[in-house]
Amino acid sequence: MQLAVADALIIFDGAVIEVFQRSFNDSARMPVAWSAVQVEVKRNDRRRLSFGQVADHAGPVLYGAEVGNVIGQRWLELSVDEEAQVRAFFAEVARLSGRVIQ
Repeated sequence: MQLAVADALIIFDGAVIEVFQRSFNDSARMPVAWSAVQVEVKRNDRRRLSFGQVADHAGPVLYGAEVGNVIGQRWLELSVDEEAQVRAFFAEVARLSGRVIQ
């Protein structure tokens, strides 16, 4: 499963989430069991998404405003519409991996 949004390509292979961005030479790979995406509301209807591992043990929440202390490996700033696409993608990732979104 994959999603292209803004300058990023996000891939989920069943066990690992991988984030590629045009502005980086390498990708960020994280096991879904340790991963989280923290959503932060910004000005002008923008959203900042931080992709990374939860500093403590990952709980059931994979995606949302309160996922825990995310050690960000990558971040994206998106419009509300783009964030809705990413939310839908991670809702399916959560369903397939036994996690939830906020």
